Amino acid sequence: MADIPKILKLDHRAWWIIFIVFYTFLIAVMIGTLSTPIWVELKPDNFNTFKFKGSLIGVVDGLSSIPNLVNPLKNLDLEGKTYEDVAAGACFVRDMLNETTTIEFTWDFYHSWCNMFRRLWFSAGLFIVFEVISLVCIAILIALLSLFIVNRFYFNASFCAGGCLWASHIVAIIGWIVIAKGNFKGECEDLIDGEKPPEICAQNGPRLGLFVLLVLPFIMIPFFVVTCLLRKRLLNDSQEKENQTENKKSEPNNVAEEKEGF
Repeated sequence: MADIPKILKLDHRAWWIIFIVFYTFLIAVMIGTLSTPIWVELKPDNFNTFKFKGSLIGVVDGLSSIPNLVNPLKNLDLEGKTYEDVAAGACFVRDMLNETTTIEFTWDFYHSWCNMFRRLWFSAGLFIVFEVISLVCIAILIALLSLFIVNRFYFNASFCAGGCLWASHIVAIIGWIVIAKGNFKGECEDLIDGEKPPEICAQNGPRLGLFVLLVLPFIMIPFFVVTCLLRKRLLNDSQEKENQTENKKSEPNNVAEEKEGF
């Protein structure tokens, strides 16, 4: 094990250092994705009161003076509220209304916004869970690669951690896009879409998530290739040593048989 061959003309230790750098970069981008202040934006035409920007989990700008059906004398300030709180308020008003006697626009507004903020809250929870799993997998990979450098190899664990990292991030970002209905075209000018939640613009957070999704194959595929090549080489070397040992053990027996023949 002391003499480890080169992999693709590069010392195996150099490969692990390169991958550690790449994984550290991924950690930085993923943490930036989770913490970036702007994830979504809604900018309905002619409805400045209802324009807002949101982080992964809540409203960060806008919705500071929303008409209050429960108390018309006091507007609602939803800036800084989580999507869960905003959804609870919109759903509460919707449940108070009678669909058959309420103005269609009013019903559609509260119904669609109730669903929109519910989607944003649920998709945020899903993204956080699976992105944290991805970060844990990267931390495990970096620890394993540090052991690889000193010739302590845990190939199966590295394969599992790498696969889990890749799969978890795919579920995180694709799940968020599908559930939250994020729009990357910048088309989010509708206040409502009938009873359906209006489309929202996906901003910095989802774009960083997609960037990681696009970069991952260029890191994970070379990692799996290099790791598989080294594993195969070590198995072949181990088999050769076993064969040599068996041959050495069989040599005295062959000599003894030759003497008996004389």
